[in-house]
Amino acid sequence: MTEKKNYKKLILISEIGYNHNGDISIAKKMRLKTIGFLGYNGGKAKKFCDTSLIIPSNNTARIQEEHKFMVHLILEQVETMILKISDFKRLIYYKIL
Repeated sequence: MTEKKNYKKLILISEIGYNHNGDISIAKKMRLKTIGFLGYNGGKAKKFCDTSLIIPSNNTARIQEEHKFMVHLILEQVETMILKISDFKRLIYYKIL
């Protein structure tokens, strides 16, 4: 029997990682995976996130810039994966014809 995979995620973006523990607790009750884009030292949130991406800086503007960069990088990778899947399906379609 195969295990059902849960692809639902909560993505938390916070410069200091505080005041979001309620959000993370709700996500955990819903059995969501949690990903934290955090700054400084990760704050309290890093203990509760399944995955934490921490920018170790005290400069809020710098943390925000790095968070934007990481989001763009992730979206670029997702787009590349989607295009590869699309190209693969197109290739299979042409081989069938």
